[in-house]
Amino acid sequence: MKKKKGFTLFEILAVLTLVLIISGISVYMIMNVTSKSKIEIYKDSCYELIEAANMYVSNKDEIFVCDGKKCINEDGIELSLKGGIPLGGRIIIEDGKVSLNYIKYLDFCAYGNRENLFVSKNCKDLDITDVSINIDNKLIEVTESKITLNLLEKFVVDYESGIKNITVNLYQDKYLIEQVKRDINKNELSNEEYIFENLDSNTTYYIEIIIENGAEGVTILEKFEIITE
Repeated sequence: MKKKKGFTLFEILAVLTLVLIISGISVYMIMNVTSKSKIEIYKDSCYELIEAANMYVSNKDEIFVCDGKKCINEDGIELSLKGGIPLGGRIIIEDGKVSLNYIKYLDFCAYGNRENLFVSKNCKDLDITDVSINIDNKLIEVTESKITLNLLEKFVVDYESGIKNITVNLYQDKYLIEQVKRDINKNELSNEEYIFENLDSNTTYYIEIIIENGAEGVTILEKFEIITE
C-alpha cells in the first residue's frame, strides 16, 4: 500500500500567496465601489443645493456663504435647505444661473454647476485659480522710526485651497532687514497688523508681501516704496 503524500512547503506558500492576492483585489474593488457610491451621494446633495438656490433666483446676482450652520447672503437672507448644511464654500447665482464654489460637504468638495460638476476628496485638487488680491485693502502708517502695515479684511482670498501663510519682508536698498511670517490657515484674511520699529528717519524702505496658499502656490506682490519721516 502506497503512503499518501502530503503538500510540500512550497505548495502551501504558493496557495497562501494566491489567496492573499485575490483577497487584496477583492478589498480594493469593494473600497472602490464604496468610494464611488459616496461620490454619487455627495453629488445628489449638491444637486439639491442647486435646486434650492434655483427656487431663490431673483433679478440680481447673489452669493450665499455656507459655514456648517447656514448658507446666508450679504442681506442676511438664509437659503432654505432640506438636507445638511455645507461646512464651507459658496453658492453663486449669476445671470440667473447657479454654481457651487468649492462646497465642502461630508468628505468631499465640489465645484461647478449641474451640467459640469467636479468632485474631489480635497478642494486643493480642484484649485483652478490664483489667490484673489484686493491691493487697496491695506493701510500704512509711517513715523520717523516706525512703519505699520495693516492688511484689511479680504485683502487676500482663496476659497479653493485657503491661505496658508503670509510673509512680509522689509528691505533697505537691496538688503532684507526684517521678516515677519504668519500662519493664516483661512479662506479669507481678517485684519492683520505688521509693525517694523527702530528704523532710520528720512530713509527709503521697501515692503514685499509673499502669499502661500494651501496648494503650495506662491504669489509675490511687487515691492512698494515707503519713506520714513
